[in-house]
Amino acid sequence: NTFVFGKNFKGSCRGRGDVHVVKLMTLCKDNFLHFGGHEEAGGFATTFDMVHDLEKKLNESYEKTKLEINKKEDAKNNLQTFDLAVTNLTSDFYQALSLIGPFGMENPKPVFKIINFDTYQVSRFGKSKEHLKIVFVAGGVKREAIKFFVDEKQEFEIVDKQKQGNLFFEVEPGWNTNIPRLKILD
Repeated sequence: NTFVFGKNFKGSCRGRGDVHVVKLMTLCKDNFLHFGGHEEAGGFATTFDMVHDLEKKLNESYEKTKLEINKKEDAKNNLQTFDLAVTNLTSDFYQALSLIGPFGMENPKPVFKIINFDTYQVSRFGKSKEHLKIVFVAGGVKREAIKFFVDEKQEFEIVDKQKQGNLFFEVEPGWNTNIPRLKILD
């Protein structure tokens, strides 16, 4: 987890998924003028006087909030997924999906498993070919799934999960098109 601030003592923080950063800041509320955000990112303001023991308090509080990991892991293990046929991934589907939003901590984004496809093709894209794309084909319909910044080991793991039928996705708006795309999940 990283907390960064400037000379004006205003800053932001990013979590690595092991604690809820706002809950962490709440345990250290006496060291902040104000703060806010969500599970994995936030913003804050502090003062010269408050910042001196902020690192120590955050480290102490981290141990207390680390227990949140178990709840998050349990939720991941009990994750409900939905089957989605490639031909059903349309702009109408995406519009219907957005009606159950907005998505966040209390209303997680639906997670899908792609079914009913004829073939899939794996390729890399980006200036240095650092991103991964899987194109699913069914009855002449093609739909893209992407993941940014994937090394060779991760690519092998993703393709292996796909072969085993254990690869999951979120649905996102498409680039310059009304056809949605898939975001490959870890």
